[in-house]
Amino acid sequence: MVEEKSNFEHMRQAKQKLCINLGSGRDYRKSNTNEKWINIDKHPKVKADIHIDFIKKKLPFNDNSIDLVIIRNLLPHIEYRNMQNI
Repeated sequence: MVEEKSNFEHMRQAKQKLCINLGSGRDYRKSNTNEKWINIDKHPKVKADIHIDFIKKKLPFNDNSIDLVIIRNLLPHIEYRNMQNI
């Protein structure tokens, strides 16, 4: 489920860093007092906060709003011709 851009940014507490787990798969990360985690995966059967194919659609975040992005085991699944879209 994709929410409006501003919703995710306002969901975090003032001291929390906004962190993205891109291509989360089975690695669902929970938020804590220091970090607000948003887990993103394109597969609907995977537990994620946002299900989106980020190659085809832009992620729902404003520019310069993310503090940390983690990408684990994702790049081998992306075709070379789509690398420029990341």
